[in-house]
Amino acid sequence: MNVLQVNTADCQGGADRVAVQLLRGFREKGGGSRLLVHDQQSNDPDVLRLPPSRDGRIGKHAMVAVAEGLKCVPGLWRAGHGLYTFAGGDRQR
Repeated sequence: MNVLQVNTADCQGGADRVAVQLLRGFREKGGGSRLLVHDQQSNDPDVLRLPPSRDGRIGKHAMVAVAEGLKCVPGLWRAGHGLYTFAGGDRQR
């Protein structure tokens, strides 16, 4: 199973530590796991930083693209819709 987590950062607070622990746990179990963050502070190759968008908002276009993909996966359309709304997808078009 491949897992993609989306979080604000990878080394700043409690939620960040939990996300990194989950990343390591999935990796130890042999699954593919990535953590997509706005503010990357670690050198972990499985932690990916959202690229900046042309309009200056960090990762807006990338988050909208991920959300569009999630909305097509059975059982994940609500997560995709939530991420799409969070990223401002309705305003981006």
